Amino acid sequence: MVRVLVKHAAKVYSELPEEEPLPKRSNRKEGFFKRLPEVFSRKDYRTIAYRMGIPDRTADRYIYEFCKSRILSNDEWGQYQKVFEMQI
Repeated sequence: MVRVLVKHAAKVYSELPEEEPLPKRSNRKEGFFKRLPEVFSRKDYRTIAYRMGIPDRTADRYIYEFCKSRILSNDEWGQYQKVFEMQI
């Protein structure tokens, strides 16, 4: 009985349609990073975030995460510089 059930399950599984990959969604965080100039201030990145519909707190978190992962450097208070381009 188990063999019959295993064969049946294998047959049903083999007849399932193949799953199509989902189209890649644009990543808001990556888009935000790409729009940042090489050197910018807190005011600059908040303006860019506002234009993209990103809340200030979210933009602040993105900048914090970029600095923590060392793709941005924070040399002076409120001044930032891109160190690396974000890898997709």
